[in-house]
Amino acid sequence: MKVYIMGPKQIAGNSYISFYKDMVKFCKYYFDEVVCTYPDFWESKRAPKEHYKFIRRQIESCKALVAEVSTPATGLGVQLQMAVEYKIPVIGIVRKGKKVSALAEGLPMMRSILVYSSMKELKKKLGPELARLK
Repeated sequence: MKVYIMGPKQIAGNSYISFYKDMVKFCKYYFDEVVCTYPDFWESKRAPKEHYKFIRRQIESCKALVAEVSTPATGLGVQLQMAVEYKIPVIGIVRKGKKVSALAEGLPMMRSILVYSSMKELKKKLGPELARLK
């Protein structure tokens, strides 16, 4: 089983690369395969149309998506819509104090939106959600 972790590279001007690396390690406890927007896809050397097709195939092959939705991002919105198209459950995660767009929050495949203020708190909330997806 495969999960895809996605979100913007920066949130409120802060790099989230170490956050995604930690999320990949955590999700490996629940899934056989974990792919992530960083570093797997941001550093792509593919032409834009090939990159789109690649991302689409990745999403199509997933059991679930974990989406960091604290900051609006065009690419994230496209990927969320792909989850709807393929009927793949999404777990949204949002940093405390940030507002999730109503459109993202209303996605038919959005199972839950978890508010967190630390990685420790997020893991405590996310673990049971991931376990239910197995």
